Amino acid sequence: LDNLDIQALAINPNTPSTVYAGTGGDGVYRTDSSGGTWNLRSAGLPGAGLGTVDVGVEALTIDPVQLSTVYAGLDPGGVYKTTDGASNWSFSNVGLIASKTEALVIDPSSTNTIYAGTDSQAVYRSTDGGQNFSARNQGIQNDNVQALVIDFADTSILYAGTRERGVFQSINGGFAWNQTTAGALANDANVQVLAIQPNGSVPIYAGTNGGGVFKSLTNSPPSWSDSNDANLTNTANVQALVIDPNFTDTLCAGTNGEGVF
Repeated sequence: LDNLDIQALAINPNTPSTVYAGTGGDGVYRTDSSGGTWNLRSAGLPGAGLGTVDVGVEALTIDPVQLSTVYAGLDPGGVYKTTDGASNWSFSNVGLIASKTEALVIDPSSTNTIYAGTDSQAVYRSTDGGQNFSARNQGIQNDNVQALVIDFADTSILYAGTRERGVFQSINGGFAWNQTTAGALANDANVQVLAIQPNGSVPIYAGTNGGGVFKSLTNSPPSWSDSNDANLTNTANVQALVIDPNFTDTLCAGTNGEGVF
């Protein structure tokens, strides 16, 4: 993977040595040795038959039940799906109008339900494993959705991070969205990444471009507080967030130009 632009990573939850990496223009790679060796796995992606993939892979997510099933969000190209561990990919975005898919999340209670965050048409949902998508963007129309998370305790609740209007919440499976305006997070914040408590509903974290990290300890509705300190300041450009699944009070933040906190 030397000299490649890595835009997305997905780890097999049952076999952590298996990792998928999405690149900016070279398709998907897979390792089964915790990164010791990587192999290109892009057959079926746009341009792959010509020897070069001509799209960026913006998002990757693994079906938590069928672990050989992986979804990829492309720029351009919408959503592609593999059911054989990335050996072969197929077009999976009938009804998805937007060309760029920046975020993907699977409903863990019903894994045929997938949500896609797009650059110009907000959120789409599929309930048949990606065969067909329909718009789920009432209240959030035409926003650029860069991040999506789902409440593990109540999967009808979702959060969408947008480029220009902060965080939106849906409490009915994406049918309608409301902007979360309570607290310190600016209504026009550029929210690039979201993270949520893996065993429940809260806390919810939002990583921003130029504002650092914000946290909400409630989901009805969220109320945001500044979660920065002297090390991670409120001017940081936060591009990645991950919660330790074993020690859920531990949050790691990846930034542009300042390293990892």
